[in-house]
Amino acid sequence: MAYTSRMASLTGSALAEGLRERLAGRVVLQPHQIPPWRQRNPTPEEQDALGFAMLAGRGAGKSFAAMWELHTTLSETANVRARVIAPTLGDGIAAAVDGPNGLLTLSKGQAKWLPSAPGGACVRYPNGSRVWIIGTPTDKDADRLRALTNIDFDVFEEFFANPAKEYAFKQAALSRRRGTRRWLISSTPRPHSLIKEWEKDPRVVVLRGKSMDNKHIPLDWLHTLETTYKGTRLYRQEVLGEVIEDVEGALWKANDIERSTVAGPPSAVASICDRIVVGVDPPTGNGTCGIVVVGQDAAGHSYVLDDRSVEEASPHVWAARVKEAADTYDAIVVAEINQGGQMVKEVINSAGHALPIHTVNATKSKKTRAEPIALLWEVEEQIVHMVTKSTKLIDQMCEWVPNESPSPDRVDALVWACWYLRSRHTAVVRGSTVRTGGPVGLPSGLSSVRMGRF
Repeated sequence: MAYTSRMASLTGSALAEGLRERLAGRVVLQPHQIPPWRQRNPTPEEQDALGFAMLAGRGAGKSFAAMWELHTTLSETANVRARVIAPTLGDGIAAAVDGPNGLLTLSKGQAKWLPSAPGGACVRYPNGSRVWIIGTPTDKDADRLRALTNIDFDVFEEFFANPAKEYAFKQAALSRRRGTRRWLISSTPRPHSLIKEWEKDPRVVVLRGKSMDNKHIPLDWLHTLETTYKGTRLYRQEVLGEVIEDVEGALWKANDIERSTVAGPPSAVASICDRIVVGVDPPTGNGTCGIVVVGQDAAGHSYVLDDRSVEEASPHVWAARVKEAADTYDAIVVAEINQGGQMVKEVINSAGHALPIHTVNATKSKKTRAEPIALLWEVEEQIVHMVTKSTKLIDQMCEWVPNESPSPDRVDALVWACWYLRSRHTAVVRGSTVRTGGPVGLPSGLSSVRMGRF
């Protein structure tokens, strides 16, 4: 199927060539997939390179290229000792063992999977070469890299998704002291100081690619990404493979938002919340109405559950959306009266639906209100967690610069909800009213956060 929004890289001839390659069973790597030491006529610097960072968008063929290089290295030289280091053991097995890109497939059944081998799960080749599969979700797991010494080659799968990436990278270097001592990283890029270090290191080559650089990529999948995310920071990062730096002056940083993410559907996370608020930032006309749902648990941790904001809608349309959000989450409504909060109350009540609605008057600037809320993401022990994956809300958080950017409707709604939950002496607790004795305090640790429960 051809799409009018087809990317320039995917020409008809390129797609036809990719189809011929697949049908013929040939492996033809794209420029961003070729390690420096595999170039057709490598320079002495390329031949002696110790590291190769392949940073590209989703579907660009990173994992395949990494596993193909690993397979080639293991099969062409006897007794190579290698490791695949992934965010989790399951991720490593999925990338290096199972599936069409796994070593068992690439070796055409010659390699054997040994899940209970001495030293840990590994894949063994007939010539004695081995690759151990290791997951490093924590620094403690990364310490296991000390036990596997005299390594020739390391492959880091989805490096920037690894929670212990820096520590794992340093520990792996200490035991990679045999043979070529090379490493290869395949990952969707994230802003990180390591990339700048690699770019300055003459022994490291960094290559970048886009999703559409892969001639074998399904166009319908790429079209879905385009129609859903094009124009967002997520699209630039996940499809174009760009390193998205923080906006100077913005109150939120992308890394802080990313590390605050909680896995699980909003409905499940909402079930652990004692209080839920729908923050509303009404538009002055038919603009965007910010509608953001935030919950708070008994320990004082807040969860940004949902973004129900609606664009270019009449008052009755966005008021109905507020009602829908309040009904879905059994929540109270907090609306700014300066910009039509009273209208929210009147429109919803005129529809015969009696919702608990609290109106607030903006006596401070948006920056003054937002700064203490943004700090809740910045601290090491975060007490606000992102559940919603709303790219428009996250983009606005990362790009809004006070006194320079347009009024942040979604961020304003988020701030009102968080501010209300953290500052009110009286809060509605899912159908009843309780006295809290003061603002909810910051907990000393994160032990009460139900991370990964869902």
